Amino acid sequence: MVAQSTYVPSAVFNASGTPATAMSAARDGASSAVLADGRVLVSGGNGADGNPQASVEFLGTGASAGNMTIPRTGHVSVALKNGTVLIAGGTTTGGAVTNAAELFNPFTGASAPIASLLVASAGATATLLADGRVLIAGGQGSGSALQTMEMFAPASGQFANAAPMLVTRQNHAATLLNDGRVVIAGGSNGTNPLASAEIYDPVSNSISALPAMSAPRAGLSATTLLKGKVLLAGGGSASTDIFDPATGTMSAARSGHLALLLPNNNTVLMVGGSDSAVAEIFVSWTNAFAAFGSMPAARTGAAGGASGMTGIASVAGGQVSGAASNSVDAVHFPMVKTDKEDYQPGDHVLLTGSGFAPGEHIHVDLTEDPHTHDDLHPEITADANGSFSNVDIYLVEEHDLNIRFYLSATGATSGLTAGKTFTDAKDSTSTTVTCSPSTVSVGSPTTCTAQVNNTAVTVTNGFPQGTVKFTAQGTVAGTFTAGTGSRRLRHPMQRRSIVKPPARRNWTISVDRCWRNRSRTPPSVSGGKGPRNKDEPAAATCCRGGRAPVRLIASGRRR
Repeated sequence: MVAQSTYVPSAVFNASGTPATAMSAARDGASSAVLADGRVLVSGGNGADGNPQASVEFLGTGASAGNMTIPRTGHVSVALKNGTVLIAGGTTTGGAVTNAAELFNPFTGASAPIASLLVASAGATATLLADGRVLIAGGQGSGSALQTMEMFAPASGQFANAAPMLVTRQNHAATLLNDGRVVIAGGSNGTNPLASAEIYDPVSNSISALPAMSAPRAGLSATTLLKGKVLLAGGGSASTDIFDPATGTMSAARSGHLALLLPNNNTVLMVGGSDSAVAEIFVSWTNAFAAFGSMPAARTGAAGGASGMTGIASVAGGQVSGAASNSVDAVHFPMVKTDKEDYQPGDHVLLTGSGFAPGEHIHVDLTEDPHTHDDLHPEITADANGSFSNVDIYLVEEHDLNIRFYLSATGATSGLTAGKTFTDAKDSTSTTVTCSPSTVSVGSPTTCTAQVNNTAVTVTNGFPQGTVKFTAQGTVAGTFTAGTGSRRLRHPMQRRSIVKPPARRNWTISVDRCWRNRSRTPPSVSGGKGPRNKDEPAAATCCRGGRAPVRLIASGRRR
């Protein structure tokens, strides 16, 4: 999150007084993907001539960033965990639905074809799962709605069949739940809009029905909220449904709108759709909609995204006044962020925010789940840019273990609001130290590796590996911090009876896949009396950020 250096009001589209940088080409039916660095990649869509395009670009640049392997509209695009973008399906030149898929590299601008979808589809949904795979569901095939679902595995670059949906769906919505399952709702069977919903479990590859929505919805949005519930909105109905369950009311009917979960904010921005230029946000902690400015003109079928780095949401392209557009509307939104996602007893929770009104008082509500004591209500004052930094709002206590905290920050003058969650979770890491070779002679090296694992979950992508090198002369004692890089310790001889120092040796302790730092009492890694002794650094437990004392002993030679 980047603090504003000058004040820019939130909830005001194109607040600088001029429109945001237009795209290099008009795009209707484009697809967008938000990268980890906050950039928004927009690909394809029908151009001003009504034909699908192959070009891609980053919003805000006004220039092409490369080309897809084929022109597409109505396709899906997903930013993968390895940084590349999966692009698949859609309608191509001549109106044919395609099964072609490719991977776009946003750093080089190059795109390469990969294995094809098993079934050609346009208007499908693509959901990035917690394990990095992508679930592609439904859409329109060759003239009819599809019931099929496919799973893309980045490791193999292949698509495989997943359990089919219970009914055929196109123009539906899907969203990932906090527990890893996927809610799929609404859409059309090709003839009639649907009120049904279902839930897919990628672990068991199974699907089951959910209670029906209050109204049929095609062209709806599905968004997972701060506390894990799902907002189902639009699709031709002014009502909303909240799965698990609660209800809200939308002030204007929408279909073909854009719904963005604002990062470091956790409200849902609803913009575009039908003939409305009005934007609004859904605030889950008040269960209500609130006005959030208005675009210069109504648009449908837009693409876009929101950046948690800049606090800017962009709405791009689509149809404006019945024609494909290259215009972009941008709006700032307030953000709040804690200095950590997870804390341990004794830690101070530091809160940073931006996008509020200059100098206004900001009311913070801090609640716990489950409750252990009353809610807290710290007050913060924004600076001249509507920001604040590293404000101490809470001291984590011993009884907070396994508690999830929810906070909302609301401007007393502006009414602007943002939400955040954090935890005090139990550490579940263990470290095994092994040395190879386990027995060495004087002057020979040995390498000791500390493997830090999360014992509660399966880890597929760990933290970067760090090493600590020690030069041993006599008894060497020091500490290392897991996962923070390299450190070299040099100590003089501590045994006076050894008058000739031993040859220099290195012990390397690498830390791989190191997870949350929750250790209260640092463990130790100790060694024997040197390479002639079979005692080597023993197994120990350490976690990322924790300090582990290390004692490695080398023997010299007596006179």
